[in-house]
Amino acid sequence: MPSRRENVVRPLPSTLVTRAVALAMFALVVAMIDLPSHSAAATVPPGAMSARAAAASTAPHPVAPVISNAPIPQVRTNRAAAGVDGLSNISGTSARGPLAAHVVRTGTHDFQLVGVTWSSTSTADGIMVYARTRTAGAWSGWARLGYDPTDAPSAKTERSARPGTDPLWVPGATGVEVAVFTTNGRAPHDLQVATIDPGSSAADAQVVEASRRANGVSAAVLAKGSASANVATPGFPGMPSIITRAQWGADPRLGDACWAPKYGTALKAVIIHHTVTSNTYTAAQSPAIVRSIYAYHTQTQGWCDIAYNFLVDKYGNIFEGRRGGMRRPVRGAHSGNYNVNTTGISMMGNFDLVQPSTAMKTALIKLVGWRVGTAYESGYGRTFIYDRTITRISGHRDVMSTACPGTYGYAYLPTLRAAVTTYVSRMNTAIERAWRARGAQKSSLGLVRVGEQENGTGHMTVFQTARMYSSKDTGVRTLVNGPVLTRFLHGREILHDLGYPRTNVLRFNNGTVQLARFVKGNIYYSHSTGAHVLTGPMLAKYWSLGSFEGRLGLPTSEMVATSTGSLVRFHGGSMTYNKATGAITVTYS
Repeated sequence: MPSRRENVVRPLPSTLVTRAVALAMFALVVAMIDLPSHSAAATVPPGAMSARAAAASTAPHPVAPVISNAPIPQVRTNRAAAGVDGLSNISGTSARGPLAAHVVRTGTHDFQLVGVTWSSTSTADGIMVYARTRTAGAWSGWARLGYDPTDAPSAKTERSARPGTDPLWVPGATGVEVAVFTTNGRAPHDLQVATIDPGSSAADAQVVEASRRANGVSAAVLAKGSASANVATPGFPGMPSIITRAQWGADPRLGDACWAPKYGTALKAVIIHHTVTSNTYTAAQSPAIVRSIYAYHTQTQGWCDIAYNFLVDKYGNIFEGRRGGMRRPVRGAHSGNYNVNTTGISMMGNFDLVQPSTAMKTALIKLVGWRVGTAYESGYGRTFIYDRTITRISGHRDVMSTACPGTYGYAYLPTLRAAVTTYVSRMNTAIERAWRARGAQKSSLGLVRVGEQENGTGHMTVFQTARMYSSKDTGVRTLVNGPVLTRFLHGREILHDLGYPRTNVLRFNNGTVQLARFVKGNIYYSHSTGAHVLTGPMLAKYWSLGSFEGRLGLPTSEMVATSTGSLVRFHGGSMTYNKATGAITVTYS
């Protein structure tokens, strides 16, 4: 049983309580598992999906973790490593100072991931943390849990974050022992060991298998591997198959406990990390590893969401990380002040110990190539982030004092840059040509905010001040940020009846009137009337009467359905359409 100070599943932050009403409707639609209470035994409220039913479901669903945060007592008398069974044989252990804290827990719940955290108000001078776990009645060897003091996000971007070690993946563990050494022999305040069971889901194996097939990673590549990744060069680097948060079972109550996602202005760089977890895991375990890291970051370390924008496993599966939109410049929590306008991609494993697999390299090339290629950049080049100029594809150690992404992970980056440059070399779209002809990032459009994407029968790119659309029938058109574009987006963009724009935003009467023509209609705007859509026979009639320069003037309402057809009101009258007869009646006020 947990001690009185142990917390099995840290209570969700009070900010979530204020959002309870908003989440209530969502809870009626999605059957979610309640988080366990403060006792060791988890409880399931009436009407919620039971843990057994959730695990048996073959459809992706939210999976609730079981999290225990237990105290690590400070030792009363400073002892050397010899005071801990088996630890004295590890070279260099005592060089950092005496043993400061120690705990042995053999009666834990089953868990898959372990990490150690402490209060942000205390210091951790020369801290060195070792852990071993008990599985099937036997203890493992000791493993050092890495700690990087520069790794924690700023309190300005996450809530009251707790410093902590890298987590360690230990499937099937039922006990843990932790030994903490510091330079001065004093343990950090509120030192805790977190043990996390990410829960199980029958959907995990199916999700990763579908991802493997979609990304074209053959079973032979996984079985044998090879020295380098061989990726075909596409004409347009589309989004690779990515396992979404819903597919890997993210419990929506764990993330965004602070605020809505925050965004930068553009994607300027990619920063590569590694999770420093085990290199020994199956493909079917990968979703659970991501869930474990998600729970550790949010419920143990107190971050708003999982730190990384994407994670890639050794089987070539790509996972969506921090929520907010995979195409958008979502600010993560992976590189301190260098989170803005960068995307953080973490390789799942410890790449101080092994080389990235061929499947992982292939996935990285496709993922990074898609992100930078659709932003009209290559794998090379340099860009300014926060207070320095960095290489467009950088390692974590390039921006902060850390060994991440590991010796072998960092050594792969030059090859990754070259491979990404080759991967995007054939991209040459009408939107990119038009943007560069206007001066690229120095033009009024600015940088790419959301990379180019195929959208219906054409393409679309979001810039800092406008959106460009391109189709075979309409050519390249620009809708600047403003009321016309806002109305277009409100109608679900080109998926609406309007289709692609045929013109840019046109301005009349000294700019007081704005008009944009689309394949199947027009949008009209003025400050006094607002932005409204006209389509079909009513638009044809309106155009024949002189459009907004005629007696009707500008539309003051949308096309409203009536019992016989539709009605539109104008500044100078109204127009009705009889669907049965096709007759249009114009009434002037």
